[in-house]
Amino acid sequence: DWSAGDRVTAPVRETAAQALAVALRSMEAGCAAQVVRALLTMSREEAWEVRHGALLGIKYCLPAREDLLPELLPLATPSLLQALADDDDDVRAGAAASLLGVASHLEALVPSRLPRLLGALWDALASVDDLTASTASVMGLLASLCASLPY
Repeated sequence: DWSAGDRVTAPVRETAAQALAVALRSMEAGCAAQVVRALLTMSREEAWEVRHGALLGIKYCLPAREDLLPELLPLATPSLLQALADDDDDVRAGAAASLLGVASHLEALVPSRLPRLLGALWDALASVDDLTASTASVMGLLASLCASLPY
């Protein structure tokens, strides 16, 4: 891992998260759900590196098992909302990227959480500038959600 300006590049964590998602595809549903639950537990740890790594895992694991989204997305959303308000910008970026991967399912699976999610995204944007790591992920998720809103 290394830092370049305001952005942390974590190729080892990113590659491990991708490998975990590949393994998740061949797991039984219960085992796959348990892996995601473990990642959610890790996303609440004190060390930002652990939270960031867990969110990278969630980012790849949720889309890898779309069949489990009706169970896992409502379970993951509170932790991801909490991570959007994290003090660490890379953690916020990981949370937004995790939700962006399943954005098309949010309205159907967690409709009651959409207002809070939109508020958290606007709050996240208010606390960053255009050079931070989370800006692109937050903007992408916000654009995806706003595009699906009825006018």
